[in-house]
Amino acid sequence: MQTNNFFGNLNPHGVIMKKTYGIALILVASLSPMAQAQNTNEIAGDLAAVYLTQPVALTAGSPALVGASLARPAVLKGELSTAITNGATTFTAVGVNTFNGLTLAGGTEDAPNSDNHYIIEFSSGPYTGLIKQVTAFSGSTATVAGGLPQIAANTRFVLRKDHTLGSLFGTSDASSVVTKSGLTSGSTAGSADVVSVLNSSGQWVKYFFRSGTGWKLTTARTGSDRQHVRVSLGTGVLISPIGSKTIGLSGEYRGTRARVTHVNAATIVANPYPVATSLHETDLASSLTRGSTAASSDELRFLENIVTGK
Repeated sequence: MQTNNFFGNLNPHGVIMKKTYGIALILVASLSPMAQAQNTNEIAGDLAAVYLTQPVALTAGSPALVGASLARPAVLKGELSTAITNGATTFTAVGVNTFNGLTLAGGTEDAPNSDNHYIIEFSSGPYTGLIKQVTAFSGSTATVAGGLPQIAANTRFVLRKDHTLGSLFGTSDASSVVTKSGLTSGSTAGSADVVSVLNSSGQWVKYFFRSGTGWKLTTARTGSDRQHVRVSLGTGVLISPIGSKTIGLSGEYRGTRARVTHVNAATIVANPYPVATSLHETDLASSLTRGSTAASSDELRFLENIVTGK
């Protein structure tokens, strides 16, 4: 894997991972399974949930990758009733009809009809921090996107609603400010902060908060509200700010490593900790495919800060 372009002014909030598309950001040509073995004797205790607001500084005219690393509250907590075999896409929880009453969002990817996007996060054992998007519920069985590693019975998990544009940034505004996060709203995309989300095809879809109305596509400011568009935990967005400001992202601080499954053609990978990091410290290299050429290996690209005159 080539690394000569990996360093420099690394944006601390997010990284883009991508399979096949040529967007000049962070790319992963082909993803390898994230199956890093850890100490099987580790013990995890859930003492209390800690909720934080993370400040994110934005500079006018400088797009920034912003990661969604703080989680929404737990919907339920449980344990696996039986072991998961490597490559399986389903698991069964202890109990009867554990997931009854839970439904998933319908509609389309860029216009979901609710915020019923769910994720499973494993919270004990070797795969603590592994996050999987849920694709189906049935009684006490859940189906997830992407294969699961081998996980022992009695491993604990947390079920959460996943983030959306609305849950992450807010669903109302006052005086041209989106009230939860502090993003700038406007009557048009040109007068507001623009939030770009990578869809499952690896294409940027751009949204803005239209004053007094809600989240809109930049290409359809009179269209339906897009507040339920998914921004999955551990991923992120690209924000193009209309003015300099510091916004706040709030949620539960998980305090653990993150293992994000890359099920889309492109994925922004968020730094799970509210501090700057380096490529070496992320340990990404241990889960990526290596090769003698860029075409035969996973490739990462980072959004760099551009200094005028250099």
